[in-house]
Amino acid sequence: MPEKIDLSDLGLFAEGTPDEVFRRLRRESPIYWNEQSDGSGFWALTRHADVMQVSRDSETFGSERHGIMIYDESFETSGRERTMLEMDAPRHTRLRALVSRGMKPRKILELEEFARRRFSEELDRCAELSECNFVVDVAGTLPVQVISEMMGVPESDRRHLGLLANRIQGFDDPELGGGGGSENSDAIEEMIRWTTPIHHFRRTATRDTTIAGQPIREHDRVVVWYSSANRDELVFTEPFRFDIARAPNDHLAFGFGSHYCLGANLARLEARVAFEELLARFPEYRMAESHVERLESGPIRGALRLPVVLRG
Repeated sequence: MPEKIDLSDLGLFAEGTPDEVFRRLRRESPIYWNEQSDGSGFWALTRHADVMQVSRDSETFGSERHGIMIYDESFETSGRERTMLEMDAPRHTRLRALVSRGMKPRKILELEEFARRRFSEELDRCAELSECNFVVDVAGTLPVQVISEMMGVPESDRRHLGLLANRIQGFDDPELGGGGGSENSDAIEEMIRWTTPIHHFRRTATRDTTIAGQPIREHDRVVVWYSSANRDELVFTEPFRFDIARAPNDHLAFGFGSHYCLGANLARLEARVAFEELLARFPEYRMAESHVERLESGPIRGALRLPVVLRG
């Protein structure tokens, strides 16, 4: 058993994913009781197989009782509506079926021309600057523009929609809270595994059960750590090597089971368009010397500032 580790401490993630901490947990205590300062705690699951077990069994490990954050959420007193991620069957099943109609592969591919044009426009604006924040000036605008196009949101409202999206995904951050070929596809999957934009989600045990022999009691908080599962040495050969030809690549960056990300194919399209356009037009782009600012948020892994120079 490792010395006390608190994975809910944002300071642990100040310099990025604490890979050595997760490596040790996978080896010594893969189902780790994470005690918190108030005397409560949660089970932290760091192995790929255990994350899969919980993700595929939404009846035993639910999202609706207390939400998906490490801390308990009370929807009755907060006045906030639940998102689909915070629902269980049958309500989740009905809403997911409705939304999935707009996420079919054919409809996603219809957006490629639009996505390519808008991304190129943002690149043009960024190229005029000596240095730009790639997150805000380029990459961060594409998902909002594409989703807005799908939903028919007027151009005049899209910036406001982007600000709302940032607030939702920022959670704890003080600043925010306030079809390619198989080679390209393999590369995109490895980029997604490598970055794993969602660190974790929480489930609540709906009955007494076990995970890999560890007793779990009803009402226990169970937190699945995707950023650790995607470095599991039992699943990935040389998991700490970035390999654009990695195959198979059974990463869990989009989750698994009934809550598998509905926008996964859309995210893949956006990533492919972004890198194809960037590399075709500015193959010599480089990181600027300015400091990278990371997103300070429990579940989200990302950057607030990523300074780049497109032209030499």
